[in-house]
Amino acid sequence: MYREFSVAFPLQPFIQTIWCIKAEAGLFTRPDRLIPDGNIEVMLNFGDVFYQRKDPKAVFYSSTKGSCIVGQRSSYFFTSTVGKTDMISISFKPGGLSPFVNFPLADIRDQTILFSDLKTHVFLEMEDRVAETDLLEEKVGVIQEILLKHFYRHQERVKKANEIYPIIQSIPAFNSVAGFLKHNIIHERKLQRLFDNHVGISPKFLQRI
Repeated sequence: MYREFSVAFPLQPFIQTIWCIKAEAGLFTRPDRLIPDGNIEVMLNFGDVFYQRKDPKAVFYSSTKGSCIVGQRSSYFFTSTVGKTDMISISFKPGGLSPFVNFPLADIRDQTILFSDLKTHVFLEMEDRVAETDLLEEKVGVIQEILLKHFYRHQERVKKANEIYPIIQSIPAFNSVAGFLKHNIIHERKLQRLFDNHVGISPKFLQRI
């Protein structure tokens, strides 16, 4: 079973969708190729361990058990599981996670970080409350309720994210980062700092996506 859910209006600039997938063991043993899209996934994983590797035939791979944040990937990768799948994921747009965490998003690029290893506790609270809820629609409602509460509580972070959001949207319209810099009169180092803190990938990489 796969479903996607619409996002509450205040969250729409930051979140692309909330999706869920549920399946019995053995359905996703074949590695599935995922292409970088600039998004960050906040994954509430109530299923079994899943595996990530850069090559579907690779002997070495990373395994993750439990809920986690999957940072932006600089290249495609493959994921699979031999166990059951039971997952709800919040797909944050480039720059969208920034108001909800207190660390530079560049820190999680090409990383998979367990909720328990994060400096913020909002996602641990989310995991606990979702686990106590039965119906899928109610689980998604709990997720959005917690995100909205955090959203309104940290308006200074939201303000900073809103300031850089027009930059994120406009960069793909230029043929090069140099052209964007010239048009917007912003120093390249300042732009890179903004992207390290609020986006996690470089402006050049965002242009290529």
